Amino acid sequence: MPHARISRDFLRREPRSGVAVVIDVLRFSTTLCALLRAGRRRIRVARDPEGLASVRDLDCADVFSEAPFRGPGRRFDNSPHQASQSRGNRPVYVTTATGSKAVFAARGADVVLIACFANFDAVLRLLSRTRRRVQLLPAGVLEDELCAGALREALAGDRLAAEKALARLRQGPRMAQFLRSTPRHGDKDLALCLTLNSLPVVPEAVFCPSDPAIARVRRAARS
Repeated sequence: MPHARISRDFLRREPRSGVAVVIDVLRFSTTLCALLRAGRRRIRVARDPEGLASVRDLDCADVFSEAPFRGPGRRFDNSPHQASQSRGNRPVYVTTATGSKAVFAARGADVVLIACFANFDAVLRLLSRTRRRVQLLPAGVLEDELCAGALREALAGDRLAAEKALARLRQGPRMAQFLRSTPRHGDKDLALCLTLNSLPVVPEAVFCPSDPAIARVRRAARS
């Protein structure tokens, strides 16, 4: 099993090699998993809302974000539930306050994967086979730190690491805070975010040198 290091200062010390794993449980990582499981094929991450300014097909796209900004396209919240219900061949763009910035901070890594509790075992299988250095990047605080710690412990052999992390998360005040701030789809989003392996697919971010603010998202090989 590879050794995994949790990197909390990745915005200042960006990964330059190896495998970077971006973790934004509520809700960016889970939303991307839901989009892939829903069969959406043209998924992109924008570093921030300003990064969408260069997008030519935005007027016929679906945009998932909690950020308040004006622009063309069909708008959705950064909601795994809405993502799981979405269909069609329209291009999809996702941009958030933390997760998308973490993805672009990791662009110097050899591989950039997206992880959460919903795809925990699928990510674990991929990481267990790599010989590269693994850096875990929790984009936020409590839930992302818990998920990163659980991945590190699971790679070290603790088969119950994810269940213990979820139990700690459910016992604290974070979930109630989330529901107060996200009333519309919050309960349905939490059902996906906090159910272990509810969306067993691993998104991988691929960067295009010609467009520094947009990354393509595909299903990681053998996930």
